[in-house]
Amino acid sequence: MSIFDQNQVIKILRSLGPIDLDYFNNRLRLQKLGFLAQELGAKDGFPYSWYLRGPYSSSLAGVLFMGVEVDAFKDKVSLSIEEKHVVDKMRMLLGKEIDDPRTLELYASVMYLMPNRKLSQDDISNIVQVMAQEKPDYDKDEVQEVIRKIKKFQV
Repeated sequence: MSIFDQNQVIKILRSLGPIDLDYFNNRLRLQKLGFLAQELGAKDGFPYSWYLRGPYSSSLAGVLFMGVEVDAFKDKVSLSIEEKHVVDKMRMLLGKEIDDPRTLELYASVMYLMPNRKLSQDDISNIVQVMAQEKPDYDKDEVQEVIRKIKKFQV
């Protein structure tokens, strides 16, 4: 078995749709879904750092490009109960916007800035301020709503 068949994050990404790296929004979608899967319990994760469009993993990008190159994603993937649970949590948190790159960038960015889910009002203000500076396309109310949803979801 290869990393493409064993790694929980890769398996979850494969289960959520085709691994298509031809377009920027497809790559952004996969990056953010991978990050969110890890945050919601997927093991075998990848290191992420802050980048222009929020959390980004060059390691994940490399594995995805390698998998496409060797045609590793053509077969359907079977998820374990644990992996299905992570997918269910992702669907509950994101709803019908699970495939929307803009929404995924917002949720992943906010979650990246939340080192823990027990935030003080100062922590929330700091996250809103960082998002306003780094991602001005998202308004303050939108960011605060996502923080509220993530906090409620995690409790």
